[in-house]
Amino acid sequence: AFRYQPWDQSNKQLDPWRTEPKETPPPREVVMPAFWLGYFAFWAWTQWLRTRSEAKRLLLLVPMLWYSAICAMAGLASLISAPYLLRWAPVFAPLLALALWQVRIGKERSLLSGVTTTLAATLMTAVSYDVATGGAGGFLGVEKGASTLESFGGPQNLTGWHWAWLVTSLVSGYFVGTVPYVKAMIRGRGKPTMICLSFGFHLVGLALVAYAASAGLIGWTNLALWVVLTARALVLPLMQRQRVRKRAKVIRPRVVGVSEIIISIVMVLAIFLP
Repeated sequence: AFRYQPWDQSNKQLDPWRTEPKETPPPREVVMPAFWLGYFAFWAWTQWLRTRSEAKRLLLLVPMLWYSAICAMAGLASLISAPYLLRWAPVFAPLLALALWQVRIGKERSLLSGVTTTLAATLMTAVSYDVATGGAGGFLGVEKGASTLESFGGPQNLTGWHWAWLVTSLVSGYFVGTVPYVKAMIRGRGKPTMICLSFGFHLVGLALVAYAASAGLIGWTNLALWVVLTARALVLPLMQRQRVRKRAKVIRPRVVGVSEIIISIVMVLAIFLP
């Protein structure tokens, strides 16, 4: 769910009435498969890098090379239909390198690794807006006229790339925040450091969302959601800590995962609500 939702959000930004030249496929029809295949290839690489057994590494070569090959073909098709996407390489390359390095040194489940991979996934929201507008506005939307492009829902105080980066920030803020929260609930449950990181991050996010809502940049539904998110970032990890200390039954990972799937859907809907 954490990998799926950013693209689900980006699909909502695509203009269904946009047409493309007949000689090339519509960018969204090749970029989306490239994104998924990229994730599959990344997963295959992580499994290969983390495995120390030569025999197992040999077996993992097949899926690694397979997904890498079809990902490369999908990536090439994306660049042919939307050459401007190449300018995103400097943004994603460091994140990819850092994530793979964390796997190589055996820290693929570290906080840094989680934040890095999650941020890379959520940045696809901005990439999809770039595709939806046909590359207008330049790299990162800094060219003249970028702020006057179309937006696709929510309060219209911001338009164009300003709106796109606001939406990207909301999506990234939520999903990056799940990294310390989930760790405080599962692998790092009971640890004060993780609880403080979880609550502290959400507290900062709540303050920023409150400012954006008061300025009319986003709907008040987002603020209500972040109040709930901030409360759960503190209360549930404290409950988990108490259960660990009493050796009582803890909140299971499945419950945490399912609840976050539901919240992520609500988060996407909230962006488009008043």
